[in-house]
Amino acid sequence: HPSSIVVIHNNVLVHKAPSLKDKSIHTMKRDHIKYLLIGILIGVFSIKSTELSWSTAQETMNQISNVDDTRDAITKMVVSGVESTASSAETVPAGGDTVINTTSTARSAAAAASPVVASRPLETKPPDTAAASDVVQVVEPLPVVQVVNATPSTKEATAASSKNTNTSSIAKKTSATAFTHHPGVVIAVKIHGEAFIPEIKQSFCLLHAAYNNRVLYDVVLFATIKLPEDEVAAIQKIIHPAKLIVQYDEQTLQEQIADMTPTQQEHLVNRCNGVNRTEDLTWHHRCKDGKFVMPIAYCWMSEFRSKQIWTQKVLAPYKYMLWYDSDAFATQVWKQDPIDFMIQNDLLLLTANYAQGKTPFRSGVQSKLFQVYNRTFCDGVILPNGRLNVSYGGETCRSPVKQVHGFFHVTNLDFYRLPINLHWSNVQIGDNKFSRLWDDQLAVAVPPTMLAPHRVAEMEISGLKLEVMHNGDIMGKRKWKGGAYKKFFRSEGVTKFPEAQDKCRALIKVPSR
Repeated sequence: HPSSIVVIHNNVLVHKAPSLKDKSIHTMKRDHIKYLLIGILIGVFSIKSTELSWSTAQETMNQISNVDDTRDAITKMVVSGVESTASSAETVPAGGDTVINTTSTARSAAAAASPVVASRPLETKPPDTAAASDVVQVVEPLPVVQVVNATPSTKEATAASSKNTNTSSIAKKTSATAFTHHPGVVIAVKIHGEAFIPEIKQSFCLLHAAYNNRVLYDVVLFATIKLPEDEVAAIQKIIHPAKLIVQYDEQTLQEQIADMTPTQQEHLVNRCNGVNRTEDLTWHHRCKDGKFVMPIAYCWMSEFRSKQIWTQKVLAPYKYMLWYDSDAFATQVWKQDPIDFMIQNDLLLLTANYAQGKTPFRSGVQSKLFQVYNRTFCDGVILPNGRLNVSYGGETCRSPVKQVHGFFHVTNLDFYRLPINLHWSNVQIGDNKFSRLWDDQLAVAVPPTMLAPHRVAEMEISGLKLEVMHNGDIMGKRKWKGGAYKKFFRSEGVTKFPEAQDKCRALIKVPSR
């Protein structure tokens, strides 16, 4: 019937035939034929256009389908709280909840289907096996110090980590007062070199008195410059009987620069004032990065904590990492156990402070997020129950991306080792090696924020009152009225933290910077 003919091209209404009331029968017949011919001509044109582009479109779809399938599979897996395809499950008598055993099977499965990572190979270097016998140091009289020097490839670290069987989740709880030693847990920190030894001694002594003397987790100390052997022995004595592992960087600064692409080298030289050649750069050169002007040594620490940390062989046996900056100082004995809380609640990230800082939209951060996670970040807030709630967009959100405070957090290493998240660490850094802008506060925040924000929790709002001081702030949120930590320790610390007075007093030399 002529009144029902509608011509549509590219989803646009071209014409609709007039109503029966408006036309005579003869006019409608004539118009009927006219509209039918118009429809046929447009249809033929559309078919030809489609034939020309179909092969290209089909090829493109084939290329991205595997990436999308992998991303979707990982997202569904993480959001559901299951990081494994293991078929075994154990029943928890209390409440009758079924808990999935979160072994490393998911990591292996994701690695097997990893077009996300394959599209941009990880920039890693195999270990120097020839020098392995020269880097193990036994310190007497406490033979638990192990000094390691070689850094493995991503593949080796992932394979070693997949052997970890201490990854079963536990029924969700809100209290964490057991102070039980959980397997697969490590405390980690990185310093540049010998100048930071007084700081690390102070921090380690206070942390041991506040927490680790009850759970005795292994401690990994990453360092860029080799430390004196007697100082390593002294640090071990402070945390005894916990185990200390010292891990040095595999490459010098100039070796890292030599491995950079020409684009990366040019970008670095342009950022560093007064330098015309990469050969002239030292750890102490200050380079501009956005609003920041920082020494390369500091920027390297930020990059290491953003990217290289996740594939370190020394961390492969562990599932949970408590990161604790060398200038983080405990002010009391901890009454709650952050590791126990992390495991009991099956979290991916437990942070001292969200949000601390933002990466601006103009930096290009949203396009990087969309490249990896196929969506953008609009906003995120911590709910009254301590969990993170996030809103997303397609390519539409133009907001800055919120970060977590980097001085103190607990991470699920298995989650950050997933191919999609290792891909993020590569995309985030890009050609901006030795960057302060693209640092660990963003790198740690993004993966769980984009995939499973309900498994992110902030310590204080969740009920963990740990009261760690950093840069004069308690938990990164409020200033201590007296300023420096030295003053706190010798005043309020006498009554608030008596457990540390005898053992640590001689080591309290560094104000909270």
